Amino acid sequence: MFKAIRDSALVFGRRVGAGWHQIHQRKLVRLFLFEFIVVLLGVLTAQALSNWSGNRQIAERSEEALAKYRRDLADGRETALFWIGAMPCLQQQVSTIMVRAGNDSEISADLARRPGLWSSIVEPLDVDTKLFARRIYGPDWL
Repeated sequence: MFKAIRDSALVFGRRVGAGWHQIHQRKLVRLFLFEFIVVLLGVLTAQALSNWSGNRQIAERSEEALAKYRRDLADGRETALFWIGAMPCLQQQVSTIMVRAGNDSEISADLARRPGLWSSIVEPLDVDTKLFARRIYGPDWL
């Protein structure tokens, strides 16, 4: 098409019959406009598909991060409940050690042994995931 336009422009002055030239020129203009619109629509479609795909990937990553966050929060809750239940026992053990140490009594190895400390870590969400969660679940979610 572009070659045809160029060739038409090169021989513009040599053509005989102005009427035929105008008809021919209109066809080239229509062809150019048609191809321009087709290319433009193709580019816009490709851009829309790219945006949709990118948004879908962000949504999938965010959903995975939110699921992990929910699991971490559940683990953190279980850890807190564990420590709430274990705290009276630990306080009793520390009180016993303090009393025996104050009386210069012997402290058994079992009593002096430190209990296993169980904890969990809740990783904070990144900014993109927070924005996604607020957009999907509302501004009060986080």
